[in-house]
Amino acid sequence: MSGQRNRLMILVGSIFAVVGLILGTVFVLVGSQDYSSYTARADATVVEVDVDISRNSSGEPTTRTSYDVEFVADGRTVRVDDIGGVRYGDYAAGEVVVVAFPPGQPRDAVWATTVEGGQRVMRYVGLGIGLLFGGLGAVILMLGLRRRPVSSVAPGVGVAEPVPEDPGAAADTGRPWTFDEVVGDLVRRTVGTPYAVDREGDSITVRVDLADAQWWALLQRHGLRKAYSITLTPIGPAKAARSDDLTEFEWVGGPDGRSVPRITGEAAWKGGRVWSVGAERIWAPGPDGLRKVVDYRLDSGELQELISTTLSRAGWKTAFDTQTRIGLWAGVVGAVGAVVALVVLFVL
Repeated sequence: MSGQRNRLMILVGSIFAVVGLILGTVFVLVGSQDYSSYTARADATVVEVDVDISRNSSGEPTTRTSYDVEFVADGRTVRVDDIGGVRYGDYAAGEVVVVAFPPGQPRDAVWATTVEGGQRVMRYVGLGIGLLFGGLGAVILMLGLRRRPVSSVAPGVGVAEPVPEDPGAAADTGRPWTFDEVVGDLVRRTVGTPYAVDREGDSITVRVDLADAQWWALLQRHGLRKAYSITLTPIGPAKAARSDDLTEFEWVGGPDGRSVPRITGEAAWKGGRVWSVGAERIWAPGPDGLRKVVDYRLDSGELQELISTTLSRAGWKTAFDTQTRIGLWAGVVGAVGAVVALVVLFVL
């Protein structure tokens, strides 16, 4: 059966790959310019400093500083406005700097630091940006292209082994719980609720139990369209990697004519940290009139609270899962890219 791909990760991965290609190419081209003929040098005076402040699409100010210099070459005074090349540091009007140019062509002058190592730095920066952005983009793109199942909601695997008894809060016993004890506490606390605990290998997932038919009629009648789950995987002593999922689904006709939940193929899954609210308090007629049969919020906040309460008693901490770490690194790299872009404006 075909599955869905994570469109957001495909988009982010593609953007990073393209940004890496463009920025890397620009830097490498700038760093590959032939300055072998720039053998002449002159001491130039900074005669004007122009500071241009603008705002980007986010409303944040960006600053570009350009310099006009004057120097004497071949017995005449030459002025170069907005001198190009690579420079290090900021200068004030009146300061003396060194410029380089081809003999007989002083108007082509650039900062001398360009031909004294700055050019090579630009080339290496370009290669680094291309590899970093392009590599990260490729990884995110491949993760996004992996198909996730799109099907009817299947029963979970549950927890097969007997669960240990409550050992008491870790703060009272003086030791963190074992992972089996964490699982046992979650199993006990979800009995008789719309939540289920599944254990596969070293991981457990606590989720809204859409596979249990006893909830279908009521949940479908009251329009539940989202289900939340949290997966915990031990990664060290009293520490677990955590992943939050939000699954969107629809109600369709089943083989026996009843409506059954089916995961949709359109924006059906997203990971990371999920925060969403959608209270579900369901009433049904009974012998004594209407009575409340469900009083669960069935939102990510309730599930977060359930997990955090158990982990707090257990003395456990959580860390970001792999996908969330990738997202954070993507944000860091994006910020670095923005800084690099600003550096380009300063030095070119």
